[in-house]
Amino acid sequence: MTTYIDSSVLVAVYVPERFSNAARQTVRAVPQVPFTQLHELEVPNAFELLVGRGWISREECRAIHAQLQEDLESQRLARVSLVLVAFVVLMVAPASGGGLVSCRPNIFGGEDCTGPRGRSSSRPNIFGGYDTTYADGSRTESGARLVDQPAR
Repeated sequence: MTTYIDSSVLVAVYVPERFSNAARQTVRAVPQVPFTQLHELEVPNAFELLVGRGWISREECRAIHAQLQEDLESQRLARVSLVLVAFVVLMVAPASGGGLVSCRPNIFGGEDCTGPRGRSSSRPNIFGGYDTTYADGSRTESGARLVDQPAR
């Protein structure tokens, strides 16, 4: 079974934020994290966005990039082709009870998923994450933004 970890989860692993503990637990639960071309684009760009917004310094960003590179070289993050995960994606969903969620791309650029919370539909938001609506009408959002970050 393949596990897909969303870019927003990887960002939370490297940059302290409200969801970092859950993100780190999710990553620890799998022996190796697949790292796609999408991650290669989104994750470093999220780090640069944090520098641009003044939430981390350029030096902190360099250290984060170095840690990411070290994780790639040690194969903790394993480069895989998007072709392998293009149509059916299995991702760890800690917010939905830690179960596996089966997803397919939808016409909005997001995903239609079935998992422990039932069916859900997501679409990209302006923060680089997704707004997800569940069958019961509840909603969640994810993104590559920091919350509860002290002002600098």
